[in-house]
Amino acid sequence: MTLDTVYALATPMGQSALAVVRISGPQTHGAISQLTRREPPAPRRAVLRRLLEPQNDALIDEAVVTCFSGSSSYTGEDSAEISIHGSVAVLNILAEALEDLGLRLAKPGEFSRRALLNGRLDLARAEGVAELIAAETEAQRKHALSLLTGALADKVAVWRNELVSVLAILESAIDFVDEDLGEHWIEHAGTRADAFAKLLSDEETQADITEDLLAPSRIVLVGPPNSGKSSLLNALAQKDAAIVSDIPGTTRDVISSRVVVDGVAIDVVDTAGLRETSDSIEKIGVQRAQAELKRADLVIFLISDDTFAEAAELLKGGVPASEVFWTKSDTVSPNPEQLAALAPASVRSVSVFDGSARKAFREVARSLMQKRTTAISPIAGSQRRKRLLSEARELSSSAASLIKDNRIELAVEDLRSAANTLEALVGEIGSEDVLDEVFSRFCIGK
Repeated sequence: MTLDTVYALATPMGQSALAVVRISGPQTHGAISQLTRREPPAPRRAVLRRLLEPQNDALIDEAVVTCFSGSSSYTGEDSAEISIHGSVAVLNILAEALEDLGLRLAKPGEFSRRALLNGRLDLARAEGVAELIAAETEAQRKHALSLLTGALADKVAVWRNELVSVLAILESAIDFVDEDLGEHWIEHAGTRADAFAKLLSDEETQADITEDLLAPSRIVLVGPPNSGKSSLLNALAQKDAAIVSDIPGTTRDVISSRVVVDGVAIDVVDTAGLRETSDSIEKIGVQRAQAELKRADLVIFLISDDTFAEAAELLKGGVPASEVFWTKSDTVSPNPEQLAALAPASVRSVSVFDGSARKAFREVARSLMQKRTTAISPIAGSQRRKRLLSEARELSSSAASLIKDNRIELAVEDLRSAANTLEALVGEIGSEDVLDEVFSRFCIGK
């Protein structure tokens, strides 16, 4: 438990209809009484109150005040939320009033940190809070919720039970050395320790796969100049992300815009038109476009009637193309001879003006996403969690080897260390530095 009382704005700073200020700590209810000149409202009951400056009776604002007792609050301490008009001036004067009452501004993540220290959250759930706030896509939201609802804690409990079971066998072998427990049981313990290390290794692999799932896919648009790449990017981004011009070579750099398809983030990359050029700046753009091809999860090659000859040569020259879009189909569609020349590529006729380009892109994006696993590991998204899992896997593997060598005492120590390491995933914290690392990523007010 902490002795000081903190406050913070829980909503974004700036002009808005309403803002919420959170307070937590032992002076919370006293501060509410001093601001309202009345007894604090009953816990979990929202009431309208006039807020007055502590030094006089000057009105700050009318606000909705909700108090929480320590037994039922987010932080595990007496706390309150003040819903007030979202004027910068109002918020500033309220902050001054709270400072006059002896409260201080909370540090980033301090409310969640107090919840952790007071047993309201474990560390994995606290990280889930931060990741949920930062989530931009449906995949990231689901992953954060899995942490917040205890998916990692549940896994760690199962893992720990297995280690305890193996340890029980080995410790019996040590404690009853004079009795013949049988080589079979020692061998059985070694097999289970080896299988456990393999289990953690599989979890590491799944965490890496999940990282790929959570990271935005990268779809690169390539083709000759004036094939419609920038127009397609703008249509997908629904803004003027790239300059569109009839002048060949307008795009000379890599331009990226993020779009979301079915809750999954995708980085769409516009590139310089591929062609031989003597322009030194454009040549750099072409080189960067070629570099993007190596980073792409999927390449859409764009072609149009007026760029057909150049595009066909590029495709014959080995430019990779996961998909081929025939653009500007609202004016000219590909004829049978052109389609035959592009075979075996499957060509989609699209236009940015009739919605067909966006529809085709979404179909391509969904096809890409179906190839990516939907399994989610709660380990993903944190270097701290991945590091601890790796350490536990190495310790378990070492224990399995030691058991085979009949070095039982050393194996027991490794398995105990592995259990402690796994417990650290969800909150067995031995260092303030770890807490600082975790909560530094939080916003103030959470």
